[in-house]
Amino acid sequence: MPTHRRPAPVEFETPPTRTDVTLCNSDAAWSSVTHRAGLGWCFTDLQTTVIQEQSRAMAHVSSPLVAEALAMREAMLEAKRLSLTKVWFRTDSRELARATFSKSYPVELFGILMDIGILSSSFIFCFISFVGRENNVAADSLAKAALSCSSPALY
Repeated sequence: MPTHRRPAPVEFETPPTRTDVTLCNSDAAWSSVTHRAGLGWCFTDLQTTVIQEQSRAMAHVSSPLVAEALAMREAMLEAKRLSLTKVWFRTDSRELARATFSKSYPVELFGILMDIGILSSSFIFCFISFVGRENNVAADSLAKAALSCSSPALY
């Protein structure tokens, strides 16, 4: 039976008690001028050995918070494609981490958070939490690089 844990309403990440989990950090960079976003995510093991890194750019993104949510959704889709079953998703957006925990989603995030909720049921273990920016450097770099040099994907 799948174990789904909603993030605790705390300021800092709470590590899972599992030792067989894959970490996935996601991040986004957003331009208020072009309304483009760079999305980045990085899968590692608990010893921080990189398993996979990816990024993409997207057009017509309305806000930085929407960009952060899109980055997490893309990371979850990729985890599913990779057939990962036990994943701890981490974001450096406190607002996104709180929104995934909340029962009342912000209007601008409603559809994306519904997708995240549905995708989370694809995993045996799925945990979403906040991680400090100092521990999200790889995903941040991927997102910034995608924003600066990639053609955006249209959805």
